[in-house]
Amino acid sequence: MLTYSNIEAVSLCFTESFETLAEGLEFCLWQVGGVPENHRTDNLSAAVQAIEPDGQRRWTDRYLALMTHYGMTPSTNTAGEAHENGDVEQAHHRFKEAADQALRARGSRDFADRASYVAWLQELARKRNQTRQLRWTTGLDTLRPLPTTPLHPCRELPVTVTRFSTIRVLHNTYSVPHAS
Repeated sequence: MLTYSNIEAVSLCFTESFETLAEGLEFCLWQVGGVPENHRTDNLSAAVQAIEPDGQRRWTDRYLALMTHYGMTPSTNTAGEAHENGDVEQAHHRFKEAADQALRARGSRDFADRASYVAWLQELARKRNQTRQLRWTTGLDTLRPLPTTPLHPCRELPVTVTRFSTIRVLHNTYSVPHAS
């Protein structure tokens, strides 16, 4: 979930990989229709390659390319200082709490597919954002235009399906449907 000026934009993220970070960020930027000046993250390894002895971050090449594409300045919180990311963490926690309550009221956590679930989450975010419209409108004035096209950062990797219907991707094993 992306939070901008306390406005929620929803993107499902299943891992903390660079691809997930980039996909979620791009989705949310295009959903809100503009680009903020800064992108703040925690010390996610998909963005931060290392923290130098002087406290400076060394960004990963792929994260820097993403920031350059959107013209955003990257920043992070101080490692080990959880309170510096508190507003984002709290917004994320509150949204997850609201989603859990809405799912309970709905009576089912089952959806026809992922797209239906994302649409349901987006509607929940839209309803929650209704009370924030004045602040959102003010925040929109600070957004810069989107680039002409999304970056769509992804990586294609050759994989081999084992006789056990599994593949290895970046040190992780995944099952795949058995080919008949």
